[in-house]
Amino acid sequence: MDNNLKRYFAYRNRLDTYLYAMRVITIEGETIAPKKAYQERGEALSVLNNEYLALSLSDEFNDIIKNLEKNYDKYDEKIKRLIKLERKKYDLEKKVPINLQNKYVNLVNETQHFWHTAKEKDDYSIFEPYFDKLINKTLEIATYYGKTNGSYYNTFLDMYEEGITTEILDSFFNNLKENLVPLIKRISESNITIRDDFLNRKVSKKKQMKVADYILKTIGFDLSRGLLQESMHPFTDQLSKNDVRVTTHIYEDNFISNIYSCAHEGGHGIYEQNLNSKLPSIVKDACSMSIHESQSRLYENIIARSYEFTKLTYPKIQKLVKPVLDDVSLDEYYKAINKVSPSLIRTEADEVTYCLHVLIRYEIEKMIFNREITAKDIPSIWNQKYQEYLGVTVTSDKVGVLQDSHWAGGAFGYFFSYALGNAYSGQIAHYLTQEINFENLNNNTLKSIKKWLIKNIYQYGSLYPSKELIKNINNEEFNSKYYIDYLINKYKKIYNL
Repeated sequence: MDNNLKRYFAYRNRLDTYLYAMRVITIEGETIAPKKAYQERGEALSVLNNEYLALSLSDEFNDIIKNLEKNYDKYDEKIKRLIKLERKKYDLEKKVPINLQNKYVNLVNETQHFWHTAKEKDDYSIFEPYFDKLINKTLEIATYYGKTNGSYYNTFLDMYEEGITTEILDSFFNNLKENLVPLIKRISESNITIRDDFLNRKVSKKKQMKVADYILKTIGFDLSRGLLQESMHPFTDQLSKNDVRVTTHIYEDNFISNIYSCAHEGGHGIYEQNLNSKLPSIVKDACSMSIHESQSRLYENIIARSYEFTKLTYPKIQKLVKPVLDDVSLDEYYKAINKVSPSLIRTEADEVTYCLHVLIRYEIEKMIFNREITAKDIPSIWNQKYQEYLGVTVTSDKVGVLQDSHWAGGAFGYFFSYALGNAYSGQIAHYLTQEINFENLNNNTLKSIKKWLIKNIYQYGSLYPSKELIKNINNEEFNSKYYIDYLINKYKKIYNL
């Protein structure tokens, strides 16, 4: 290793230490920390973030990157990718004054606190003034970042998916609508009746946590290198590949929510636990949020909602929640967990209507960045779009505009990754099932699936952009047709279409 690389890795280690500390504080704020301590957490985060920014945006770090760039041609593709990623991040963040970035971190912490309160009390008005400040501060930062292909929003989208634009996403969502809306119509006209009354039977928190533990272990999440906790909104975060935090939220009258939250977040966690630590620095990080979501949606839906996985796990689930499912057959349970019914909650939506939930959020974000709306307008627009796209009436803020934590956390431009991740998962599953037989799925099959994902996805980290990573699997460009075909084929059987 030459001196330039040694200098870089020593400096990056210092930066990562600050990120580690800030993640610990943030995770605890979302899980076990006392609610009233949010101001102290904010103050600590502000100090740490100020120190981090001073280092990450220093002239010294810029010189380190420049020295690597001067020797660019002599490095292998891994170091070249590292240099490109560091330069892109440095140049973007350098545009925003440090004091503004610190104010933003404080504001996010405050906004998250009042989102929690507003959701608990089912009152958007508690959240609105802080959300309004956060939107305005985000738009102010956007003016420093500048436009990508004529749009501030594109700049934010690119942070989560390299090269993505509203033009690409508009075409993608239109394709989904053209294919899924007719499928939804056919399903609604089907004469098949699916029994699902048992899904709302009460299951205690104690029993549900045992189910959560079982699901995570079954799909391959390593609890010796991970942790399961509760939070207001399920999420996954990693401090290292040996410390990955997964959270769930328990509803005693909706035990299915916990099962598939764990499968979803467990998919994120498996990805984080199996990234290639031999890759240099930030290149070992996840490829993109869409690829990350492809893994969570792959495990949550294509695997965990499959008949084969259900057959494998249902006897144990029945035992763990006994006597709640004693009168429910395997086939009844399988059809119930795959029932298509337009609903209010994104995280509990069926596979067929799910992307419409994401489309609503994407369209609202476009309006925010076009300065067409403010925080006070969002609930009414949200409610209107749910009625228009899904035919459901929003009954409260808690199950409406307050249901997600993303905007409170400043994650503008993130939501599209769920829908794009779905499409990636369909294509990945198509290739995966060419090599691994799902028909007699068991614990060994699940281990083989994880090995295949490590070989084809996880080992590359962020060495390649998403679409290049997908193409490398089977020398084929990204194609949402695989996901659409998967849905059509699956639900044709369930609804006898």
